[in-house]
Amino acid sequence: MEKPDPSRINFQKLSLSDLPLMHQWLNTPFVYEWYGGHPETFENIVQEYTPYIEGREPNDSFLIMYDTIPIGYIQTYKIRDYPEWWQAVQPTEEAAGVDLFIGHPDYIHQGLGGFLLNKFLREIVFAPPEIESCIIDPATANKVAIKAYEKAGFRYWKTIMDIEEDNPDPESHLMRVTRAELFGDR
Repeated sequence: MEKPDPSRINFQKLSLSDLPLMHQWLNTPFVYEWYGGHPETFENIVQEYTPYIEGREPNDSFLIMYDTIPIGYIQTYKIRDYPEWWQAVQPTEEAAGVDLFIGHPDYIHQGLGGFLLNKFLREIVFAPPEIESCIIDPATANKVAIKAYEKAGFRYWKTIMDIEEDNPDPESHLMRVTRAELFGDR
């Protein structure tokens, strides 16, 4: 396979018919190493992602597409909508969170992460005018993700204790990008 062309990346709303693919990806070691920490049952995936798809949870979930090929997952949410996380993060402005993974093995480590995240920030995360910053929390040891997030404009912000009890890494390495940093002063 030749090097993927980042300009062919787009986003498609996650649907119920995508859940078997999410199950496959979330049970792939290179995904669950950094996203979830362990394999997932199909029932757990249905339970977690169906409320996002049906609009019962305030989370906007998408497949990352390379032309018509689904290659990963990305989501955004207002941090304020998750009070426990908001209390832990303590943003000083209206902030969104973002999480993602590349699930298709042909597209990992191909240099797409920074580009696709930057595109997602510009097209989706900062579309609501009230969002002033975006925060992402890679594992401290996930140097590949941190480098990709830096390419998208994120910078280290602070370290906090992780609120997830089963997380083997007790600290969250928070990175942040503001609307002004991403788009320049307007």
